Amino acid sequence: MNNPIAKLPRTRLMAALTATLLLAILPACHTQRQTSSPAPTETTAAVDGYRSMVEAYLPWQRLRVPFTLKLLAPQKVSIGGTATFERSKGIHMSMKMFGMEVAVLQVDADSLTVVEKMNKQYLTIPVASALGGLDASVDNIQDLLTGRAFILGADSLTTSMARLFTIADPSGATSWLLTPRKQPAEASYSFAISSTGALSALRVDTRSNQQANATYTSIPSIPGHGAFASSMLVTTRVKDKDLQLMIEWDFSRARWDDDVEPKSITIGRGYKQLSIDKLLKNLPAPTN
Repeated sequence: MNNPIAKLPRTRLMAALTATLLLAILPACHTQRQTSSPAPTETTAAVDGYRSMVEAYLPWQRLRVPFTLKLLAPQKVSIGGTATFERSKGIHMSMKMFGMEVAVLQVDADSLTVVEKMNKQYLTIPVASALGGLDASVDNIQDLLTGRAFILGADSLTTSMARLFTIADPSGATSWLLTPRKQPAEASYSFAISSTGALSALRVDTRSNQQANATYTSIPSIPGHGAFASSMLVTTRVKDKDLQLMIEWDFSRARWDDDVEPKSITIGRGYKQLSIDKLLKNLPAPTN
């Protein structure tokens, strides 16, 4: 049986995985602006749908969940790991290969850090710089990864926040659209919500005609914890290459709140600093 990992040099493998993971959680947006979007469509179905969706977003404080990270294009590789989330505080994603930790990504309110252990290199940058000044919260990134709609810069959605969206309920459609009225200056983002009230897609369009899409696979509401997605597929183009990245969550093995110990990243001696540009240059070429 062919092993896709064996076909890719270790340096390029980790560059590909860390670069695409960054792309998955850091959309290419900039500062926010107030748009002249029309008032929300106050149809009964749309308002009821929004309320039902938000009521399924039960609060949580800590989450530890295994995941599989799959790079589907331009090359096919995958790696497993465990993510530890502290609501409003941070994200810690540990990636392992053959039982050894090979990379760690951490996001907190101030900085984003990636440590790649196989080649002793790391990247750390202020979150605001990574997002081009985007007013995004840790909660936003956690919701993006786990399949919940959000407002940039805000915490969890509430039923009263419906006024911050344009809520479209297209006639005959099997889903409805949720578009924040306040949009980034150089981009726009919107959510597609299925008829069941689960997030099915996030779309980001930039003024430079770049587009990124995240599609989600929903799972039944987790008792005591609410609605989440079992997977997120990100598709976009970077450096004239098609990128497809999937994160699959194993909520059947998740731990919650008091059963979760917070994690913190460490950078060992002798590690050299990298840049995002260098990571992107090391993306593998498409497989013929």
